[in-house]
Amino acid sequence: AAHVAFSKAAGKRIINGEELESPSKAMTLRRRHQARAATATDGPFVETKEILGGYYLIEAEHLDEVEALAALLPEVQADHSGVEIRPVVDHG
Repeated sequence: AAHVAFSKAAGKRIINGEELESPSKAMTLRRRHQARAATATDGPFVETKEILGGYYLIEAEHLDEVEALAALLPEVQADHSGVEIRPVVDHG
């Protein structure tokens, strides 16, 4: 319900977003040293203590706007969770 409320508040500023499957369904692909091919292993990075559960791609004029919207997400209110805000690299 909280994500529905967030989506309504953000409106057309949400460009994209998806819920992700659990880490048990994740795969990590790496190429080690001078190996010709990458090797796939089950799961995320071993060192990871937090998981990425999903994402929203939001277009906004100012970081303050994104911060205010993100504060509506239930993960911000939970003691065990949080929300990372990161800009997209513009290669244009």
